[in-house]
Amino acid sequence: MNKDISADSPAQGSRALNALEACADWAWEIDRERRLTYISDAFSQYTGYETSQYIGKKFVEIPGVQAGPQVNSPDIYALIDQLEPFRNLYLELLRPDGRLVMVSLNGYPLFDENNNHLGYRGIGMEVSEKIATNYILEHIKESVSDKVGGNYFEALTRGIAETLKVDYAYVVRMDDESQKSASTLSVFALGRPAENFSYDLANTPCAEVTQSTTRVIAQDVQQMFPEDLRLQEMGISGYASTPLYGSDDRCIGLLVVMSQAPLRQVELVTRVIELFADRAAAELQRAVTEERLVHQAYSDSLTGLANRPLAMDRLDHAIRAAHRADRRLYVLFIDLDGFKDVNDSMGHVQGDVLLQEVASRFSSTIREGETLARLGGDEFLVILEETEVAAGEFAAKRLLDSLVQPILLEGREFNITASIGVTQFPEDGDKPESLMRNADAAMYQAKNAGRNTYRFFTSEMNEQIRARIDMESRLWHALENDEFRLLYQPIIEIATGKIVAAEALIRWLNPELGYVLPEQFIHLAEDIGVIVPLGEWIIRKACSDCKLWRSNFSPAFAVAVNVSPRQFRDRHILKVLEASLEDYKLTRDAIQLEVTEDLIMQDVELARSILAEVTQDGTCVSIDDFGTGYSSLGYLKDFPFTNLKIDQSFVSNMRLNSDEATLVSTMIGMAHNLDLRVVAEGIETPQQLSILAGFHCDLGQGYYFSKPLPADEFQQLLYAGVKV
Repeated sequence: MNKDISADSPAQGSRALNALEACADWAWEIDRERRLTYISDAFSQYTGYETSQYIGKKFVEIPGVQAGPQVNSPDIYALIDQLEPFRNLYLELLRPDGRLVMVSLNGYPLFDENNNHLGYRGIGMEVSEKIATNYILEHIKESVSDKVGGNYFEALTRGIAETLKVDYAYVVRMDDESQKSASTLSVFALGRPAENFSYDLANTPCAEVTQSTTRVIAQDVQQMFPEDLRLQEMGISGYASTPLYGSDDRCIGLLVVMSQAPLRQVELVTRVIELFADRAAAELQRAVTEERLVHQAYSDSLTGLANRPLAMDRLDHAIRAAHRADRRLYVLFIDLDGFKDVNDSMGHVQGDVLLQEVASRFSSTIREGETLARLGGDEFLVILEETEVAAGEFAAKRLLDSLVQPILLEGREFNITASIGVTQFPEDGDKPESLMRNADAAMYQAKNAGRNTYRFFTSEMNEQIRARIDMESRLWHALENDEFRLLYQPIIEIATGKIVAAEALIRWLNPELGYVLPEQFIHLAEDIGVIVPLGEWIIRKACSDCKLWRSNFSPAFAVAVNVSPRQFRDRHILKVLEASLEDYKLTRDAIQLEVTEDLIMQDVELARSILAEVTQDGTCVSIDDFGTGYSSLGYLKDFPFTNLKIDQSFVSNMRLNSDEATLVSTMIGMAHNLDLRVVAEGIETPQQLSILAGFHCDLGQGYYFSKPLPADEFQQLLYAGVKV
């Protein structure tokens, strides 16, 4: 504290005041109570008021005087209390004629010989608007110089509101590229920080600013924008705003000031908000960029949903919160049914469109406090922080119901369904990994139950999980360990009793499990992808054996090979077939492909396209298990089939004059009208063979002729023939 200045005698004080008045506009003196003990007559010409009536009063009690923009409190003595000399303490002065002037006070403290504070003495002078404005700008700059991000916006809105003496200052961010709505990033309102809010830009002065430049409305802004209800609620009269431009020269935000009274010093307000617009825009652009990077790191790029890392993080937090609150938590693991069919038939672009539509529909079912994530591919996850016992079931039903309406892709309707596994905390696990694993197991149970449904996890599923994992591991090694075998069942020409072809049937001979039937592993092989290399092996093995039998038995002999849905969708299988036939010097009719009608009806257009490509060079295609699906003989005319195989369920129950016999007779007759050869499966008795012969069925196979045989035994059967 500087106390070198002491109180002088009356004569000395008079000379001091005269000296001060000689170098300034007017002089003043206050006592320790901050009341004026002296103010020169020159003050009257600035105020328009008589100065003598203010002796004994404080500065702020003079009409029209208030603290200047650099003082954060109406009490201008906040600085004087420091008992230090000061310079450029600004006061705003509203003259009776309505002119607003800025005055600057310089002063020094007075002390007696014992260093007791007596008051202040100083000078006052009118300053130019430029000088005052520069001081204001420097004051705001100093307050925000070391701030970044949100702290910068908070300091800026506070600094602008307090220095310009406006009721509101806030920084706005555009919510989207359409610029139809906005959210505030920082609000300083009525002398204090306030909560941020969002609002529709339509019919507001802010909407005009986003499309133009700085907009200043000194007063009556409500009358200009009568539909802006927020202006009315806040009682706003004066408004000013300037746009904040991003790196692409697009308006990404606004800097706004508003006042309940008309704006004073319009030019100063304009200069302040424009000067700080560039820095505010840079901070906003940085915030937008950082948010985008965070969004990219923790959201799915295709659907915009939370991705797997974010989902696992939220699940971990949800488990902790549920544990603290002693409440239940549900996890729903969702896998779409038949998505691979759509993706393969329509291509990945349309597959992505379908995933986006599914994500949108799922999102419409999600409630506040719930998390929806895409884990990858066609897998989704929902986290429910609920206490209701039935919450998991209700959520699963909502998700399934959202997929009831078909999805339109390039003019075609696709009915997509989902299988959902539901698990809960704390009953089914207390770690994210265990809950996810159990929900996945429950989802597979929903698949096995027919799909388009949900299942809750049960403890018995753990054994099923282990069995599935074990089977998957064995399957991956089975091909490289040469554990697969092809067995052949003869196909007989009923009219002559000759073996004309054979159906190749896959078997898995595992050292520990023994013979594993197709129904026990084909579906799993399809799920994990083993079916593709396995299908290639089957075709090459069938070609190798067929080559031998054509050479040693009949040049017209053929082998029928079953094609799985995944193989059928994968056009690579066609290249494998073509290469194998060429390697073994076989004609196209040596290998016949068998497809089910269910496979055909999954995507009629894709089936028609692939079958046309397969048969154009003479490859024969049979429709297998006919009568067990949803199609009819009417569809057959639209596909280039050569054979129709009647499912064994019709043949095994067939008796003379029975309903099954009537159905079989009808199938044979209509197939012949379409120039299709008919193969009857599952023939086990002479009576069944006799009935089929009477219906002029072309071909037959079944245990009546022979069980499926290994290649060497089948070759012996070719030479020996079968008993008809």
